[in-house]
Amino acid sequence: MRACAPYAPLESSERAGGIVFPLLLAYVVVACAGLLVPLLDRPLLALVPVGLAAAVMLVARRIDLGIYLLIASMAFNRYNLEIADWNAKTENVVLLVVMAGWAWRVMSGRDRAQRFPFAVLFGLFLLTNVLSSVLNSADVYKSMRIVARMTLAVAVFYMISTYVSDRTRLAAALRVLLIVGGAASAFGVLVLVAWHLTGRDFGVQYSSITGAVSVKGTLWEANIFGSFVAGIAVLSGSLLVSRVRTFQRELLLAVFVLALMALIASLTRAAWVGFAAGSILALGFLRGVRPHVVLCLAGFVAVALTLFFRADLGGVPQDVSARFATLPTIRADINAVSRLKNADLAVAEWRSKPWLGWGADGFHINHPEILSALPSPQLATLYDTGVVGLVLFVGLVGALLFHSVRASARAGDERLGAMLGALSIAAVAQLFAFQATDAFWLGFIWVYFGLMMGAVRLLEKGIRVEDCD
Repeated sequence: MRACAPYAPLESSERAGGIVFPLLLAYVVVACAGLLVPLLDRPLLALVPVGLAAAVMLVARRIDLGIYLLIASMAFNRYNLEIADWNAKTENVVLLVVMAGWAWRVMSGRDRAQRFPFAVLFGLFLLTNVLSSVLNSADVYKSMRIVARMTLAVAVFYMISTYVSDRTRLAAALRVLLIVGGAASAFGVLVLVAWHLTGRDFGVQYSSITGAVSVKGTLWEANIFGSFVAGIAVLSGSLLVSRVRTFQRELLLAVFVLALMALIASLTRAAWVGFAAGSILALGFLRGVRPHVVLCLAGFVAVALTLFFRADLGGVPQDVSARFATLPTIRADINAVSRLKNADLAVAEWRSKPWLGWGADGFHINHPEILSALPSPQLATLYDTGVVGLVLFVGLVGALLFHSVRASARAGDERLGAMLGALSIAAVAQLFAFQATDAFWLGFIWVYFGLMMGAVRLLEKGIRVEDCD
């Protein structure tokens, strides 16, 4: 089988890189020395700028490691860094390091910037958030912090889509996403086991209303964890049932079973619905679905879940059964009632500022006593940026999905088409999950979007992934 030619920039760019990189390195050393001066009385803090500088230099040398770390950091948004009254999540810090390292590579000619997909739509949407915040927000500073976080999410999309610029990077990044998702799922299952066997909390969430214990693992909360593993379960399951071989079947099966167990343990009903929707889409529209594999997989999962529920884990089976039982009567559930009230309040207040809304994160700013978020990204966008922002938001998401689905359906490269189709279905599954818990501006769905747009670019260039084995 023909080997892939690696990405090879111009020789003049390589010579430029040999000159520029040492100069940039010297600049970083001087800048870090300046940062160390006010930290002399706290020597341990001096490790922070030194560590960041070392990380930037490593990424500048090995961009693939930086991208892998960026994908992994999306599963660790439970961990924050308090910087100047700013809750910087792990993914934000890693993103900035990767962007700095990548910028060095572009400046030195070792990499090249790619076209920004849908740059006009992204720019108009972010500009609308800035305008609505400046004009209507009760706390412009808080609104602009959210706009900055939204911008970072878009930057994740751009960095991932830019990275997928040659023949092997898509498969490598997708494999890392699967491994990270499987590891996060396994950790979620293990923390639940640890809670019931030892009583130690490594990442569980106790409901004072129902007394149920759900899993949040390394993510922000149980609903976010459920959305994350729902996407991983749909992604791995879609690739597993396709007749087109993409990754090792053993890897896909292990990730799927772990993600499904973690999804159930999260007790997240919206994520369950998202997984169900994604499964239906995969069976109905993914190219080359093998019915006998679907049946075998269903049997294997049934056995695995039976063993899991029969294990001596306290009230896990009861918690899951009680949660499932609430699905037919969801509108009477206390959490659902609370979110519907928030939705009604948001719609009523939106009518007073219908065109540009109340500014980014306007609902939390106007109602600090309400801890829960609005139940969907569309409603939050309508409240924050009005009809103008909602039209741009729907157009943006619709354009991302439309181009991905169309490219997957028309792909002459079966392997690339299967990957893109699975990614698109998993992204839709997460969007379903976000209709009850809005996590749209956390980074992990933007990894999916970035990989999707990178795959679309490869198809547009006529690159065949199967030639890259």
